[in-house]
Amino acid sequence: MATAVEDQEAIFKELLKTVKTTDFGKEHHLQDVLVYEEFVGAVPIRDYEQFKPYIEKIKEGRHNVLWKGRPIYFAKTSGTTSGVKYIPISKDSIGNHINTARNALLCYIAESGNTRFTNGKMIFLSGSPELERIGGIPTGRLSGIVNHHVPSYLRKNQLPSYETNCIEEWEQKLDKIVSETIDQDMTLISGIPPWMQMYFDELVKRTGKKVADIFPNFSVMVQGGVNFGPYKAKLLESIGKKIDTIELFPASEGFFAFQDSQNEEGLLLNTNSGIFFEFVPAGEIFNEKPTRLSMLGLPAQYEHPDTRRLACAGRDRLPWARRCCDGPQHDAIHADGPRGVELDLCSTARRYPSCVREHGRRHVLPFGHPRNPRGRRLQGQHHLQGSVQRCRRHDRRPTG
Repeated sequence: MATAVEDQEAIFKELLKTVKTTDFGKEHHLQDVLVYEEFVGAVPIRDYEQFKPYIEKIKEGRHNVLWKGRPIYFAKTSGTTSGVKYIPISKDSIGNHINTARNALLCYIAESGNTRFTNGKMIFLSGSPELERIGGIPTGRLSGIVNHHVPSYLRKNQLPSYETNCIEEWEQKLDKIVSETIDQDMTLISGIPPWMQMYFDELVKRTGKKVADIFPNFSVMVQGGVNFGPYKAKLLESIGKKIDTIELFPASEGFFAFQDSQNEEGLLLNTNSGIFFEFVPAGEIFNEKPTRLSMLGLPAQYEHPDTRRLACAGRDRLPWARRCCDGPQHDAIHADGPRGVELDLCSTARRYPSCVREHGRRHVLPFGHPRNPRGRRLQGQHHLQGSVQRCRRHDRRPTG
């Protein structure tokens, strides 16, 4: 892929065009910002508590606070530093959550040739899709929000039922999920590893069989949300056969990365789906003024296999310059195509690690989906792939 740097530059410019008319943009004089260095000087990194006043304005019904208009959702997330957090999701960004998961599956199909799983039943273990309203804005867990946007071509094969998904009490919900799926032709199972393990345990308990014997056509497992490593061996033991796995790195603030290959370790970073990324050296995470790096001009000393970085992400629904430190660091998110450079990516999410360590939290920018230099909207493509990979031919992502 040869356009990562160009895509990030286009995103940066387009996002500034929109945000300069918002309350946040006016307060930080972003109408005068033309280049990244000026942005760094205008927008300091901050934590969620420092960002809360803007969220409260949105809850009060104000428009054009962090992004144009009002959010279409609040993603509700719990944190160790600030309690419950409300992350705005705009109509410009919702497609990122849906389309990136789709593209992860398309990459898998393109590489493996396995399309058989699309003919069977697929289970998506998620939070309740029932949403409350905060300040008139539908609010809930990200997985519940996304449940409302499952494409129609998947709905006919989706399990569990909507009614079962709405059950809040996990033990009751698990019992219903098992009852609804135990006699079905399950081919794909998706969820966070501990939920999937509990599901598998209940299946084994009821039948006395391995999961592969219950679902002989089960061939793909999709997981994200926590470090997969500690769960992998037990999950595969419960299944009873080798199957393909696809690891995802979604978060309330954006879908940052996904596993694009069964043959190589690591996740593919998304650089062209509407998020502008900054990186902070891990050793400077809690500095008052840490070094901030973007893909637009990464110094050579930071392109070293032993260098770990902390990412700050900006898009249409993120607090600007928010240090993403409640979230995961991923030891196998690679900027380089051959996967020679490792990043510790601390996203603005707090639930989606793989090889995770938690830190504090600060915030970057609420950026929207710009158009690329050719005028084609970048929504639905992937936004966390590093500049080195973009300069080589290692991008397996679908282009549409």
